[in-house]
Parts: sequence; structure tokens; C-alpha cells
Amino acid sequence: MKKMLLMAILLIGAISYGAAGLDLKFNTDGKLHEEKLLNRSIVSEDTELEIRKAGNGEYEIVRSPEEPDGEVSVEKAKVKKNSICDETTCIGYDMKLKKAVFIDPEDMRVIYPEW
Repeated sequence: MKKMLLMAILLIGAISYGAAGLDLKFNTDGKLHEEKLLNRSIVSEDTELEIRKAGNGEYEIVRSPEEPDGEVSVEKAKVKKNSICDETTCIGYDMKLKKAVFIDPEDMRVIYPEW
């Protein structure tokens, strides 16, 4: 019985931790690291996207549909504090985690790393 209770508590803790996001500091060396973000699939949680360069200092974030018959969405994005941001999401390269991360655009803290 104690083992079941302990497992239930650990499961609830893991779920609540995952739902809130990581809330880690975004570690950057002051560079954008375009080569590690552009023209590749970045996947995390329920999001799959690709970042493309659209011009001088302008980018596009291409989101894949969650449903098989859904439409691909393309949104304009710009550089903000060493990350590429559209209206809802920022993606940057975290030097400590050594991977692309999804960042909260308001406080620039890591929400989720890519998988």
C-alpha cells in the first residue's frame, strides 16, 4: 500500500512539473546561433516547427499541423534577445542544455527544450 501511495505522489508531482514547464534561465552567449536553429525540424511536447530565414533580420516559423488533415501555418518572426520570436513563441539555442529551447516571450525563461 505504501509503495502505491508513493508512486501516486511521484506521478502527480511529475505531471504538475511537466505542465508548468521548466522555468529555467535561458543561457546564451550573446549570439543567435542561426546555424543550429534554421531549416530543421524542432520538436517538443505537442509542437513541431521549422524556422526559415525570410530576409535580412526576418524569419518565418512554419508550424506543422497536429491533425493529419490540418493546414501548415506560417508566421513572421524577428530576433529578440538572441532568440527568434513570433507573437506567441520564442525559440533560442541554450548553451547549457546544448539544444534549441522554447522560451516564454514575456520573461525569456525556458519553458521546454526540444526532444
